[in-house]
Amino acid sequence: MKRLIMLPACVLGCVLVFQFTGAETPDTVLTVAKAEATVEKLRTLHRKLGKPVPGDWLLQHREPGQSFRQYVKSKPVVPRGKRRVIYIQPLGDFTKTQRRVIDRTAEFMGIYFDRPVKIRADLPMSEIPKQARRKHPSWGMDQILSTHVLDKVLKPRLPDDAAAYIAFTATDLWPGRGWNFVFGQASLRDRVGVWSIYRKGNPEKDEANFRLTLKRTLQTAVHETGHMFSMYHCTAYECVMCGSNNLRESDRRPLAACAECVMKVCWASQTDPAKRYRNLAAFCGKHGLKKEQAFYERSRTAVEGKSKAEKTRSGSNSSEASSVSGYHVVSLIDVARNIGGVDARNGGTIRGLVTFEGEKMKRKPVKMAGNPFCTAEWKGKFPLHERWMYGRNGSRDTLQNVLVFVDSDFRAHRFPLPIRPAVVETKRCVYSPHVTAMRVGQELWVTNSDRTLHNVMSAPGRQGVF
Repeated sequence: MKRLIMLPACVLGCVLVFQFTGAETPDTVLTVAKAEATVEKLRTLHRKLGKPVPGDWLLQHREPGQSFRQYVKSKPVVPRGKRRVIYIQPLGDFTKTQRRVIDRTAEFMGIYFDRPVKIRADLPMSEIPKQARRKHPSWGMDQILSTHVLDKVLKPRLPDDAAAYIAFTATDLWPGRGWNFVFGQASLRDRVGVWSIYRKGNPEKDEANFRLTLKRTLQTAVHETGHMFSMYHCTAYECVMCGSNNLRESDRRPLAACAECVMKVCWASQTDPAKRYRNLAAFCGKHGLKKEQAFYERSRTAVEGKSKAEKTRSGSNSSEASSVSGYHVVSLIDVARNIGGVDARNGGTIRGLVTFEGEKMKRKPVKMAGNPFCTAEWKGKFPLHERWMYGRNGSRDTLQNVLVFVDSDFRAHRFPLPIRPAVVETKRCVYSPHVTAMRVGQELWVTNSDRTLHNVMSAPGRQGVF
């Protein structure tokens, strides 16, 4: 049975494609022990995956993940020995700008996997017969059958020294009956894959859109080639090896692999991690990927070791308080995790309770009788409004749904925007959570799980409403 990897749907299989040459010898550059020590140096640079939001890959697919040690023990496919070259096969017509994307992707993959990458002569779209083409029945764009590309175009032309043979096309792909499209598809057994840049953006528009298209293409290329080298989806960290259901989710993922997954790459190709990070940072700097350049440089510094002064500064920010402005507060670090934009390791800790004194407001039912779906869902017994929610802690009354913040000057600090969006879900005609926190510039998702429409508006003060 043929095992395939697709985007957005990836089916993972343990398939030995190359002769395993992973045994360590006196000439081994990166031993397992050294790689594991490097994992610990890098671990604190990577953000752990939070709870999946509606539409995310892990909300629909239960996956075991794979640590570096599990990867090594699995006797993985590695690009060593005879098969060391990654081949890129352009298929069809490309604009001059699209060809720049392919050229830079080839350059990046060579650095990422520390293997030679060769771009072969173009193949014309006439290689795809009529029965392997279609116009999408609803959207109308031209599409080619991805399985035909794998089986009939690439496999007969597979070079003898190929670690991977990858077709790039500017035409949309679909894998067969029951599918609208795929970003790409690869065979673990046969060392062939195909990816389309059709849905990666419009690189012709301006330089910013070119960089976005390039970054998306780089992510797809290294993610899927990683699968061809036996790497499973990452389920522990924000990582380029995370599964993605859609372009929006993929855009939240970094271009870098996490500490566990990057050591799989380095160990498989026997690459010095510091040198690799230095070369990746240079590539990103040359091509305008500043955020990615900065992260690769931090990673190189972590691998090579911090200075004593840096270590002292990074360990001097721990503090704890029991009250702020006369009342007890919830954990600031919990709020930071909810927002996702502050690294709790570099902050302090505030713990306590939000207490309430005075006359309690009476909670009233939410008015939803005008919607037949909501009336049927609650059988006329509507939930109470969550504007005022009380609790008890010993002899004290407590208050829920309270947002606590620190009113201080943080202009000397830099906190990156969260990768994950803030999410408000509508379920059974109730918005949840009732209170959430988000950063300026962070994406907000308002989702609807009900079989009825709901009105959503904002009153943000100085900004316009929506």
